[in-house]
Amino acid sequence: MASPPVVAVILSAVREKAVVVAAITAALNEPVIDSVHVWGYNPVGHPAVTHTQVDTKYHQALRANSGGGPLEYLASGDKFAGTDSRARVLWRATLVLNMWQALREARNMFPTSTIVYLENDAILRPKCLRQALMANQSLACYNGGTAHKTYVGNGALCFILSPSANIAPHLLGYHLVQPADWIVSDYSNGRWPVTNCVTHGQPGRGHLSTRVL
Repeated sequence: MASPPVVAVILSAVREKAVVVAAITAALNEPVIDSVHVWGYNPVGHPAVTHTQVDTKYHQALRANSGGGPLEYLASGDKFAGTDSRARVLWRATLVLNMWQALREARNMFPTSTIVYLENDAILRPKCLRQALMANQSLACYNGGTAHKTYVGNGALCFILSPSANIAPHLLGYHLVQPADWIVSDYSNGRWPVTNCVTHGQPGRGHLSTRVL
């Protein structure tokens, strides 16, 4: 039985060009990836396919109501675990909605494909992805600097999503009350293995978070 096609989905906000070029180029150079699709900023161009990051009604509603949104965030089921500033809530919720929109479109376009989700500062390590795909299940391909063997919400840079995985509805449902990595962790329910197939940016070269750009 043939393996499902592998599609890279890169969520790409505008940031320093060098790290974005490195991330897209690494995906294009990975032989097990059949096609690379960039939602948003694509300084590389063809052969990566560019898709518009749509300003959906959810995005518009978030901006219109950001002054009255919840500041508490869920942690271990406790909505009073902590609070964020309104600016940070707006930033993190926008990231979740961007991820939701890209993955919803990608899953509709490629219903039988394995999706490798990458943020645009996640740079694939050479020759690592093939072994990760052999697990034939969804997993996190960035360990967030922890020693955990299953994904617990540390870092949302990269996920391998099997054809049965559809995290988009979960992202939309919780976009105001948790950051993206925690939402995906809840969806995975502690069952996704963790490997370390990407670096966070270019080794030895720092880059800024989109929160401060």
